[in-house]
Amino acid sequence: MSSIFEKEFLLRTAMLKKYGIASNHGDPEHLWQGLGMSYTMDGFRKDVAAAMGNSDKSPAADAKYYVQVGAFANRTNAETYLAQVKKTYPDAFIKKF
Repeated sequence: MSSIFEKEFLLRTAMLKKYGIASNHGDPEHLWQGLGMSYTMDGFRKDVAAAMGNSDKSPAADAKYYVQVGAFANRTNAETYLAQVKKTYPDAFIKKF
């Protein structure tokens, strides 16, 4: 494992073990690609699950998956973009962090 990948791996595994969550931000796949690594989030998730001892467990039936398409400093800009996104994805929503 590369140093950057290993740190990311250890951080996310620790967060999953302690809090039951990976993080509250996007996947680091773009970082790995920028570093010329061919690693994907699917492979990363499998490795994290294996490290936690539950590689053969599937997600709960009621699990929800979110796709973040933007981050904004003010709500007006977020609402403007949401209006565009809702044209294709009517269930899109804003969540304040």
